[in-house]
Amino acid sequence: MKTTTLYRPVGPLELKRIEESEWTAFPPRLPDQPIFYPVLNVDDAVQIARDWNVPSSGSGFVTQFQVESEYLQRFPVQVVGGREHVELWVPAEELDEFNRRIVGRIEVVRSFPEVACPGKSVRRMKAIQGDITRLQVDAIVNAANTSLLGGGGVDGAIHRAAGPELVEECRKFRGCKTGEARLTQGYRLPARWVIHTPGPVWNGGGLHEREKLASCYRNSLRLAMDQGAGSIAFPCISTGVYRYPPDLAAQVAVETCRDFLEETGADLAVTFCCFSKADLELYQKLL
Repeated sequence: MKTTTLYRPVGPLELKRIEESEWTAFPPRLPDQPIFYPVLNVDDAVQIARDWNVPSSGSGFVTQFQVESEYLQRFPVQVVGGREHVELWVPAEELDEFNRRIVGRIEVVRSFPEVACPGKSVRRMKAIQGDITRLQVDAIVNAANTSLLGGGGVDGAIHRAAGPELVEECRKFRGCKTGEARLTQGYRLPARWVIHTPGPVWNGGGLHEREKLASCYRNSLRLAMDQGAGSIAFPCISTGVYRYPPDLAAQVAVETCRDFLEETGADLAVTFCCFSKADLELYQKLL
């Protein structure tokens, strides 16, 4: 029996197509990995989702499986990135038959690039080069130290622009742990609020630096959302004297913000405010 190996992209392109159609997405056992089918028969849709049991792979990964080549001719196959993938738009009345034609176990392929399509969350994010203390946004994020009492770089710039009232309010917190966040008034800044978050010091990546940096972004977004902010601006957290590699930091920033917006549905416009042109180019490649 001749089979064809297929790679099905999982990411914003499929989500966009499903949103614009009258088709229904039925998730398998893990909700962040939907499979799309026209649901004329709910029982069929549920059963095939269970049978496939596609593992969670995250945005940008794909599932790999094999289907009998002759049978596959019924469905549109496209070439993407040198690999074949099938758009799984199978008529409901053929679900059982299609399921029987699948050969072997569906696997997650983690090296396939995501099919590019700007989802809603991506459209809500942008990168600029400029001075974060001058931005007309609801909240700016301060790449603080754990004392919250001011320092060098963007931390010092924000404290100078906000005035002495800022450090007085920060004293009340008696510090802040790495990855956590605290909210204060913006005082003399154009921004209404300042969200202070101490980023991790880079020590080669083996001391949970990525998780801590992601927490900085996630906790800052949560504070902004809970406060009712409609816009927030981030500096490049930890990339100065804390030595976090700028390219890795940008990836964490974009992925964490994108995932937060998608998971929560927060109506937040996110700006990544870069000090250098090199940093700006890193973000532009990711957005």
